[in-house]
This record gives sequence, C-alpha cells and structure tokens, in this order.
Amino acid sequence: MRPGCADFPSADRLGKAENDQRGLDEYVVEIIIMNSTIRKLIITTDADNPTAPKTEPMMRSCCMQKGVTLVELMISMAIAAVLVLAAYGMHAMGQDVSRTIRDGWYCMQSLRAAILQLDQDLLQCAHLLPQDMKVVIGVSQLFIAGAPPTADYSGLSLAKGDPPPYYAVVVTQTPSAVGLDTVDLDTDHVPDFRADLGLITDNGAYVIAHAYVRGNMLVPVQGLPAGMLGSRAVPAVHYALKNDGLYRNGQILAERIVRFEARRDGSVLSIHLRSICNGTAREIHYRYPIG
Repeated sequence: MRPGCADFPSADRLGKAENDQRGLDEYVVEIIIMNSTIRKLIITTDADNPTAPKTEPMMRSCCMQKGVTLVELMISMAIAAVLVLAAYGMHAMGQDVSRTIRDGWYCMQSLRAAILQLDQDLLQCAHLLPQDMKVVIGVSQLFIAGAPPTADYSGLSLAKGDPPPYYAVVVTQTPSAVGLDTVDLDTDHVPDFRADLGLITDNGAYVIAHAYVRGNMLVPVQGLPAGMLGSRAVPAVHYALKNDGLYRNGQILAERIVRFEARRDGSVLSIHLRSICNGTAREIHYRYPIG
C-alpha cells in the first residue's frame, strides 16, 4: 500500500462479502417461508378438525376457570337449608325422646318411693293394736294403725305381763282436743303419740296437731265430733295428698303424685297412684291383703 492512500478492500474481498450477504438473505427468506407454512398448517388443521387442539388464544380461554351462576348458587343454598333443617329436626326429636324418658323415670321414682313406704307401713299394720282398727280411708287420705319407729323412737314393744292389744281410751274431750288415759301404750316409759301422726278412734280418724307436745295427755286434733268419751284411740301413720305431692306424717314422701285413692274390698286394700312430670304420666294399682 502506498503511503497516504486510502485502504479500500480488494475485489476478492468484495466478492466474498457479497456472496455471504446473499446467503444470509436466502436463509432469512427460507425461515419466513417456513413460518408461513407452519401457520397455514395450524389454521387448516383447526378448520378441518374441531376437536383438535386450538391455537394459543383459544387454549388460554379454555384454561380459564368456569364461574357459578346465580341459579346454581340458589339451588346450593336451598339444599344446604334443607339439610340444616333436617339435622335440627333430628336433634329436636332426640331431645323430646330424652325428655320423655327422663320425665317418665321421675314419675316412676315417685311411685316407687310411695309404694315402698306404703308396703312397709302395711306390713306393720296394727302391730300389737286392735285388729278391727287397722285402716281408715278418707278423701285422698289413708290412716294405717301403728306407731312408726324414728331415730329417737323404736316403736311399740310387747309389755311384760300385759298382753296386747294395746290402746288408749278417751276420758275427756274439748272442741279441739281429747284427753287420753295414757300416751304410753306398752308401758315402756316412752310416749307413743307424736305430733303430725294420725289418731284412729272408734268414731273415725283424725290428725294430731303439729303443736302437740309429746307426752301430754291432752292431744289436740281438729274436726272432733261429739260423744268421743270412752272411745278407743291408737296412733296411726297418716298419708295425705297435697298440691305438691304425697305426704306422710306431715312430711313430703313423693313429689309429682297427683292422685292417691284407697279403697277397701273386704280383706284387700286397693291403692291407686298417679304421677305426672311435664306432661308425662305414670300410674300404678297396688293391692295388699290386710286380713
């Protein structure tokens, strides 16, 4: 190269460069033709076969999640409400059955307590007392001859040298009380008459007043008829039906008892008991031979 002259490429280098540019252009044209052919094939395939995979926009739309319509939502809520109501109904039914069983059990417990105590008192009926004064029946009341034992009283016992039957005799009478010849029937130095006990006489049965002082010969009672002098008198267990249950000697024995009826058929005492708890009722008929 001459000094001071520009550096121009030679003819060979220019020819080679033109050949390289021509090859690159042909390669780009081939890629464009190839891409156009592929797009045509995809479009043709989609049109000929609807079940074939779609183009990219269609594929993106198919991948989107489907929503819930208002009708479907309302149906789902209705089904859920029906299921909730059914579950609540089953629960309420179970509660009712459980309540009925519990109330029936309470009723039977009251009847059981009454019958067990009645049986025990009737077993000792008129023990060492006159046998013709065993029971007296009133309206929702029953008097069973006997002196029931308590924590501080052991009941009647056989007296030495004095055979039974034992009884007291009315020697005085006032409008509200009777005077007895004795309150110690078996002569064991323990009074056998107490407050709230029954008092069976030849003229009928009465209740000893709650204010009675044990050991006093004058026994206060209510509703005494005239002409009691000379009448025999014995202590008795007193059953009475009140608003809140069955009472024995002034103390409640069985709650929920609403019916207490006694009837004597010859030598058999029949007792009808009925109890109710929250609308659930139970009844029992009791028969006991009293001779």
